[in-house]
Amino acid sequence: MTHSDENSTFNEACPDCGHTYRLPESCRGKQIACKGCGHTFRLHPAPEPGSDPDGSAPPADPAETVAADDAGLVLGKLAVRHRFLTEDRLKEAVALQREEQDQGKHSMLGSLLVRRGLITQKQLDFLLSVQMIMEARRLDRRFGEISIRNGFAEKEHVEAALREQERLFKEERSVRLIGEILVDRGEMDPGHRDAVLERQKRTASPETGADRAAPEAEVEPASGPAAAGETDPCEALFQIAFSPDGLSASITPNRPVPDSVSAANLKSFLRSREVVHGLLTDPEIEAFLREGARTGQPFEVARGTPPVPGRDAEIRYHFDTDPLKVGTIKEGGGIDFKDRGDIPQVAAGDLLAERIPPEEGTPGTDVGGRPVAPPKPRGPKLRKGRGTVLSEDGLRLSAELPGRPEISADGKVFVFPEHQVPGDVDLKSGHVEFEGDIQVAGTVQKGFRVRGGSLTANEIAGAEIDIRGDVVVTGGIIGASIRVGGNLRARFLHKSTVRAFGDVVLEKEAIDATVETSGAVIVQNGPVFSSKVVAKKGVEAARVGSESSNPCLLVVGTDDRVKSEIQELQDRIDRLQEARNGVQEALDGLERQKQQIALDLGEVAQQQDAANVKKRQIEERVEGARKSGDEALLKKIRQAVATLDSEMREREGTLEAFFAREDAVDEEIATKKEELERMESEAGTLAGEIEHLNEWSKSEPPIPVVKVYGPIFPYTVIKGRHTSLTLPKGHKLVMIKETHYDDPEDGKEWKLRLSPLKT
Repeated sequence: MTHSDENSTFNEACPDCGHTYRLPESCRGKQIACKGCGHTFRLHPAPEPGSDPDGSAPPADPAETVAADDAGLVLGKLAVRHRFLTEDRLKEAVALQREEQDQGKHSMLGSLLVRRGLITQKQLDFLLSVQMIMEARRLDRRFGEISIRNGFAEKEHVEAALREQERLFKEERSVRLIGEILVDRGEMDPGHRDAVLERQKRTASPETGADRAAPEAEVEPASGPAAAGETDPCEALFQIAFSPDGLSASITPNRPVPDSVSAANLKSFLRSREVVHGLLTDPEIEAFLREGARTGQPFEVARGTPPVPGRDAEIRYHFDTDPLKVGTIKEGGGIDFKDRGDIPQVAAGDLLAERIPPEEGTPGTDVGGRPVAPPKPRGPKLRKGRGTVLSEDGLRLSAELPGRPEISADGKVFVFPEHQVPGDVDLKSGHVEFEGDIQVAGTVQKGFRVRGGSLTANEIAGAEIDIRGDVVVTGGIIGASIRVGGNLRARFLHKSTVRAFGDVVLEKEAIDATVETSGAVIVQNGPVFSSKVVAKKGVEAARVGSESSNPCLLVVGTDDRVKSEIQELQDRIDRLQEARNGVQEALDGLERQKQQIALDLGEVAQQQDAANVKKRQIEERVEGARKSGDEALLKKIRQAVATLDSEMREREGTLEAFFAREDAVDEEIATKKEELERMESEAGTLAGEIEHLNEWSKSEPPIPVVKVYGPIFPYTVIKGRHTSLTLPKGHKLVMIKETHYDDPEDGKEWKLRLSPLKT
């Protein structure tokens, strides 16, 4: 072997994980262990004269020839291949790069080429994307081989995934790992994918599937000990770990760190693992190497710059939205339903609410130098109810008419005019339906219905109530069915069903009642007997159950009210769709009728035209017959004309009938089209309501808590979102809360925990 052979090197890649080494020629044919995955393999022997220089078979993809060369020249050779650059220009640039590195400058070849005007930034971006797919495909081919060999994936599936990867890169310039493609197609188990990636020492971003091992920036030229055929000492000394958000990188020593390892060594190792932003200072790293490394504990070596969150959109109301204004809370917790406080009133045109638009946040930077997007600001919108007007830009909501402003539990703003019923709602008044504030001085009697914006009444007895806003009952509710879009306040609730979006507050008691609400149920000064209560934001009561009543069922933390409302809305959409299909069928039939009428009308019109032509021809013969004095011929001609006139008059009637039928069909078609448009508009409105309810429900956090200020009796059933509990014995002054934690004994993650209630 000549002296020049001893100084020359060759590249060799681990056949398992793909980690590439640059080694001296003297290592040819020897067996080594990969420091990346631990796999033992034999290096290629020296090539025969005239054969491929590294002794390996030509790769399937020409791009991989470049990928196997000196990493610092990959981008430059790609530039030459794509004719962005000549070989001579590349050599000059590499020489200049080495000069700058000798001067201590951190010089990237691609940046240098752009800076010198040898290639454009657009060309550099293209080359980096090609470099990324080259590295990804090189590693993914090995990924496929390992997967096939272990029976994790079929060969044809791997080949199809590689083709899909290539297509995505060509069309979208995005790199997607074939492991992700195989898992998405159901052709590989996620656990098997992760096992192969772990063997290759690769990790995939959970959001994008991008390969951490794949370069996202230009590969720097090899320098230092590794370029001379030596391995980086830090590779065997440290394990590196990234936080899930990429904003932190930590290292853990595998064994004692020798004094020869410096901060510069460790920073070079970290840069090779794409940790380039937020590195600690040299003194901090030196302190860790000399002292902290002895503990064997993880050490954070880099902290990224976290993104700065933006500002959520804000809704500012210009009227009092406090629902408790409908009844003043007295000292001790009772409610004075007669003292309603000052009822807000607005005039037409008054500003009710305005939306302050959201502000975007500032991106951060992860430890790899990649941008980290800030959280997307939430954007609640103004919701227009009856009696209001929304500006074109959606930022201002004003009163359309004078009245009382009110906001429903889910954020819709109304302006209600006032309607007063001086006595009871009974046979004298009949049902009451008024899109405004309904004030009933007496009782809403059994069998009667009240629908409207808001309701204030003395009592409700066996009636049906459907109100968009709040319901306030100064007395009690007995045997009623109530739907309320806002809050319900009453003295007591007996044998009634309440479905609300807001809070249900009772002064005295709830007996034999069913309550379903997206808010809270509060019976702080009284008991709950023999009732089912489903409340997203919890239940508070002075007492639950008794020795003689049926056990209560209390469900907290679930939004069954919204779920049932959404189901009702979806059922309405389904019924609309079914009706729309019927209207569309009728419309299609009318269109066919119109086409047939047009055909029939055209045929009759052609017959009429032919009759007109024939009549003119006959009439032309009249003058000749008159001159010749041929009375018989003249009579015959006149009879023929009379016959044609009769036929033509009959056809005129037929044409008129066709035109009339055509007009009638056109009217029916227009009516059906209007009906379709109305149905589509209504279905769109309902779909928008479903979307809003989903968003609103998600924005309102559940409170899975039951608070009892007195006794709660045995056999009461408590249910949360994830678990349930039947009390085996009674308790007093207790809070029952659904809590998330791990129990090593039974493995449960959620439990209903009982704790003393502080008064």
